[in-house]
Amino acid sequence: MREFILTYRLKFVAIQRGCVSRINMQRIGESNSGNKKTASESKHMEQRQGEREEKSRSVFENAVVGFYQSTPEGRFIQVNPALARMLKYASPEELISEVTDIGRQAYVNSEDRRRFQQLLYDQGYVENFEFQARCKDGSHIWVSSSTRAYVAPGGTPIQHEGIVID
Repeated sequence: MREFILTYRLKFVAIQRGCVSRINMQRIGESNSGNKKTASESKHMEQRQGEREEKSRSVFENAVVGFYQSTPEGRFIQVNPALARMLKYASPEELISEVTDIGRQAYVNSEDRRRFQQLLYDQGYVENFEFQARCKDGSHIWVSSSTRAYVAPGGTPIQHEGIVID
């Protein structure tokens, strides 16, 4: 059996299909010399990775705070059940499909969204930003959001990830 070493670089962590998982792993080296890993060692490493992902998914799905990923343009990519409940949606899928403009539909005051994005792009993150959020039924709740912006090498924002506490 051919022995080899694979080195991977983790590019970022994303919330995917209702769970937190490591994505975009990139093979950056393969060798028949140096530190060699057998196929059984590789399989064991993959099994441990799967266990870690399962634990992360459980935290994501059962958290009492809202987790989300969104586009800079204002669309949710992923949300957890807590955020959906907080905003009075039946499921994460319903929230993602119905809220197509976060600034207009989820913020009571559009100026709050503008200030939030300005801080996010100036600093790369925002901590404990308080604003009134609009729920599905039209009611309002006060929330606090802490968010990080992910940017492309040229500085263009590509994604937001954050938590929301009510």
